[in-house]
Amino acid sequence: MFKKRGSYKPDNNLKSAFKKIKSEFEEHLDAINQNTNEIQANYEYLFELESKIDKLSERLDELSVFLGISPKGKEFNAANNTIYTLTKSEKEIFSAIYSLGEEKEYIIFKDIVKKTLMPESFVINNTSNLINKGIPIIKRFINNEVCLKLDPAFRYAQAKEDFLNINKPSQKMLVKYF
Repeated sequence: MFKKRGSYKPDNNLKSAFKKIKSEFEEHLDAINQNTNEIQANYEYLFELESKIDKLSERLDELSVFLGISPKGKEFNAANNTIYTLTKSEKEIFSAIYSLGEEKEYIIFKDIVKKTLMPESFVINNTSNLINKGIPIIKRFINNEVCLKLDPAFRYAQAKEDFLNINKPSQKMLVKYF
């Protein structure tokens, strides 16, 4: 009735079915590997494009600085004498961006949060408000992180003209950098 364990031999139909399944799995694995290589190549291409876009953005920012034009198209040179009205928190965030900009070229929101002890979402929102009000803050993406830098020409003009009406002790602190 029962066959001995060692004497069982699979029939040829079962062997051929397993061989067919194995070859289909190998073909599927090859297709996955080809797709993975294609995805990697696309990722590298996108990374290269992002780098070129960042360089173009930086050059545009430099041109706008050279021409004395803010991102909103308003001049911020000393002849314009624009007085910006900022809230207390916006002034505090601007001062943090200004002072942190002396330590390194680009700063991140976490640096501002650390300096001001304000929530990150509040800092991000008020930084956007500063940009919308015409303060020339240059934004860049470095390693997928937003980095900020105050326009050098505006930094100098702010120290000389006090466009932002920052209180006198803060203004003296800003002027000492020049």
